[in-house]
Amino acid sequence: MSNSTLPGRRVASRVAARQKAGLSVRIAVYLRVSTRNQVEGSGLDQQEKDARAWIECWFRDMPFEIVGIFVDDGISGKIDNRRDQVKLKTVITAGEVDLVISQRIDRFGRTMRDIQRWVWEMNDLGLRVVTADGRIDSEHEIADLLLMCHKNKLSDRVREKSLARPHRELMALQASLQEAQAWLKDCEATQQEAKEREEFISSARLRVGSLTLAEKSALFAMFDVRVSAGNHRFRKRSGRPCPVTEWHKGTQHPVPADIDEEDWAGVREILAGYVAKSSFTKTTIDLRLAFNGMFYRLRTGTPWNEMTDAFGNPQRIRERQLTFFQRGAWQAVVEMLNQRGGGTPVYVAPTVPPLKITSCAGAAF
Repeated sequence: MSNSTLPGRRVASRVAARQKAGLSVRIAVYLRVSTRNQVEGSGLDQQEKDARAWIECWFRDMPFEIVGIFVDDGISGKIDNRRDQVKLKTVITAGEVDLVISQRIDRFGRTMRDIQRWVWEMNDLGLRVVTADGRIDSEHEIADLLLMCHKNKLSDRVREKSLARPHRELMALQASLQEAQAWLKDCEATQQEAKEREEFISSARLRVGSLTLAEKSALFAMFDVRVSAGNHRFRKRSGRPCPVTEWHKGTQHPVPADIDEEDWAGVREILAGYVAKSSFTKTTIDLRLAFNGMFYRLRTGTPWNEMTDAFGNPQRIRERQLTFFQRGAWQAVVEMLNQRGGGTPVYVAPTVPPLKITSCAGAAF
C-alpha cells in the first residue's frame, strides 16, 4: 500500500482547486445494481435520486456540473473491469472529472480490498470520492478509519447473505419434518383403528348369527356397509312344473357331473334294461351328449326354449328325458353316476335377488 493510503497523507483533490478558482466542480455519478430485479425496480432510480440530493445539498452555493451518469446494470460487484466503471476511469484519467459520487461504498465493489484499492487509486489521481449516505468522503482525514468501519459492516452483510440460503433450507426441512410427523401420527391412528375393528369383527363373528335384525342393522350402520341388489331376472314359469326337476328337489339327489367315455358304458347297460334296443340304433341323437345337456339344464335352471343346439335338438332331448324318467331309467342312471361323486344340487330359483356388498367403512369392493 502506498503512503497516500495512510491516514493523514491525503492528496489534495481537484475540487478545492477549482472552487478556489471559481470554476464549476465536475461531478460523475456512478450507479450499479447486481440483479435484473433491481434494474427493473427502484434500485437505479433511488441511487440516482440520493446522489443528486447530496450534490444539491453540498454544492447549493457553489457552481457544479454533472458530466455523466455511469451505470452498470445487472452486473455483480465481483466482476472486474465493469463496462461503465471502465468508462468512468477513462474520463477520470483524462482529467475531466473532479468528484465521483455513489449511493453507497459497496457500489464500487464487493470486497473491501477492491473498494479500498479503487478509492485510493482515485484519490491518488486527485479525485474526491464520496457516498450519498455520508459514510465515505476521501477528503476527510478519517477516511481510512471510515473504510475500516465499513469493512466490518460489509462483512456482516456478506455473512448474512451467505447464511440466508442455508437458513431457508433449514426452515423447509423443519416444515417437511413436521409434515412427516403428522402423517406418521395419522398412519398410527389408522392402524390402531383397523386393529380395533379387526378384533371386534373376530369376536363378533362367533355370535353374529344370534343377533336380531335390529342388532345386525346397527352393525351394518357402524361399518357403513352398503349392499346393492344384483341384476337378476326372475322367470315366471307357465304350465306344469318339470317332473324331473321336482324329483331332484324332493329327493335331494344331486345332478351328476357330465358323463365321460368310461361312465357311458355303465349308462348304456342301465338303459338297455328300460328302453328298446332301437333307442340306440335308430336315432340321430347323440345320447351321451343329450344326457349332458339334460344335466346342464338341471344345474342352471335354463328353460328348454332357451337351450341351444349345442347338445342337440332341445325338444327331442326333452322328450327323451321324460321317457327315461317315466320308465325309471333316469332315476337308476342318476343313482349310479352319483356314486362317483361330484354332483351339484338342482337349480332352485331365488326368492330374493342376489346381494352384493359394494363398500364397507370407506373401502370399495
